[in-house]
Amino acid sequence: MRPNIVTEASIPTRVGQWWDSIPFLTSAVVIVCGLIYLVCLLVGYDSFYEICFLPSAIVSRFQVYRIYTSIVFHGSLLHVLFNMLALIPLGSELERIMGSIRLLYIIVLLATSNAIFHLLIALLVGNIPFHPLPYLMNECAIGFSGILFSMIVIETSLSGVQSRRLVFTFFNYKIIFCNMIAILYSAISAKFPILPAEIFGCAGLHVGKLAACRQMHIVTSPSFYSLI
Repeated sequence: MRPNIVTEASIPTRVGQWWDSIPFLTSAVVIVCGLIYLVCLLVGYDSFYEICFLPSAIVSRFQVYRIYTSIVFHGSLLHVLFNMLALIPLGSELERIMGSIRLLYIIVLLATSNAIFHLLIALLVGNIPFHPLPYLMNECAIGFSGILFSMIVIETSLSGVQSRRLVFTFFNYKIIFCNMIAILYSAISAKFPILPAEIFGCAGLHVGKLAACRQMHIVTSPSFYSLI
């Protein structure tokens, strides 16, 4: 009698199967961000001041292209690695629910909305009468983090798992509250300057919450999807 032999797939085979399971748009974003970082590393390009999200350049010179170039550039290997590792499960789940075209539209909408929130925070906090912080208008910000924060809120809202939604809602409000406290405290104390990442994260969470609560109904409206 022939014995039963169980063979395990090799690591390259498993990696290939895992990569094949990632939907088209999500894998495309990962490839684009990875290639951009690799090219910048090889050619020694580090002049992110030309492509980053810079509030002063957007307001004074209307360089709106920065809203979209800033999200695909990353400052370090860990920066792009962790962002893409977070994007793969989030993007895959949302793309399976919505489809590639709809998710692409949402990414563009989230990038635009996050930029508006970022600008508002920089303008408001940077021009506080009793303690203005003009440097906020000249702080560079790059990376996919703001969109990831929004996608976390949206994906959790659409997942349908009640316990998961309740747990994340609790931490979501805590994160938003802590971000706002950090920004306000930084505005008062010169010892703790506000970082662009704080504003990016805070803006991303707020935009994601608006989308999840259907206040931005254009994101989740089936009637709008039928037009795309």
